[in-house]
Amino acid sequence: MPLPAMQMWQGTAPAMAAVGGAGSGKSTAVAWLRRTLDPNALSISYETEQWNRLTQLGMAKPGGTLLEQLLSLTSLEIIRRLDEQPDRAKPLCHNPFAAEFLTWLLDKHLDRRTFLRFRHRLAQTVGKPNLLPEKTDLQLAYNGATLAELLETVQGLGFNQLVLFLDLDERWAEVNRSDLILLFQAIPLLEQRGLLIRAALPESSLDKGDLAVRAAGRLQLARLYFDEAACQEIVQRCLRAATDGSFDSLEMLANTAVLQQAKAEIEKLYGEQALAGWLHWADTLLAVYDGNPLKEVDEAVYQYYARHV
Repeated sequence: MPLPAMQMWQGTAPAMAAVGGAGSGKSTAVAWLRRTLDPNALSISYETEQWNRLTQLGMAKPGGTLLEQLLSLTSLEIIRRLDEQPDRAKPLCHNPFAAEFLTWLLDKHLDRRTFLRFRHRLAQTVGKPNLLPEKTDLQLAYNGATLAELLETVQGLGFNQLVLFLDLDERWAEVNRSDLILLFQAIPLLEQRGLLIRAALPESSLDKGDLAVRAAGRLQLARLYFDEAACQEIVQRCLRAATDGSFDSLEMLANTAVLQQAKAEIEKLYGEQALAGWLHWADTLLAVYDGNPLKEVDEAVYQYYARHV
């Protein structure tokens, strides 16, 4: 749907946030922007469930603040990209400061054995046994100066931008409010060096007013809101696509009582007629359709909760 908020997101502002309630399409907006990214940018995507999976698999250290976790994800992505394109590391031969910072970044935020194995692989591929120091005595804080050095190192590896995609739920946005403020405060100083932030934030994260203010006018807000007509239009499009045009409305899948209950359940879960709620109900009704519109309200609610809640 051509929403004004999405048109804003196609702009070039250094920091943008899609803001809305649960199920409003914020995560979809972030995913869409990732697909339009410059291939020469270093892209880091953070969302809570993904982070939890990485820690469960032992690929990242558990705990830490949002900034620490972002640096861990950056470390993993740099390893992946340099394994694919080791020639990017050759400028480190002539930049001992970047080599030392990269050593700190990887050794601090990843398992040490992971770092040492990567160091060995890179040295073998590039033909420089001491390309990265084995250890460093750097003691860096998590502040704007460290972000600036991170950007210099990223650009030293041949990337033109560092793009942070943040998808935060209500709890994690509040717990890490100070880190969010630091990131947005850094934008006026670091945008010329290639830092971009694209965030999905809950509406509640803006209630105190300081996130937007402290970005010194550099944070553009795109509020995602779908009225009932827009929700139904999108649902109809999805139904037509899913059924090769056989269905184009929920009324073909369920009777009035079921759809009224669907509306009540969405309101109860989301506090509004959320787009995600209606899409989940469309999926549920398609899954249980047996040739006749569903009439059993309790069965419809059970199937909805079993599949999506």
